[in-house]
Amino acid sequence: MLLRLPKNLHYPITVTRVLKPAGNPVARNDHLFLYSYETTVTEGSRDGVEREVRKKFVAQFESSLDGTLRSWRIWEGDVIVHP
Repeated sequence: MLLRLPKNLHYPITVTRVLKPAGNPVARNDHLFLYSYETTVTEGSRDGVEREVRKKFVAQFESSLDGTLRSWRIWEGDVIVHP
């Protein structure tokens, strides 16, 4: 099974944890790995003042296919800058 990362992720992403070991069967929508990314968001305050801040988010990558995970080409700690 060969999965590619989609273009719509918030790149760059950092792989924080691999959830499925190689050799395991994978069902569609199974969580394969966790990743983090940073982005700028607008925050408001009680005074009505808005400001732009950088925030770090954690997300999970899900399989879009059923199959067997043969091997990984990513490792924990890898920073991926584009699909």
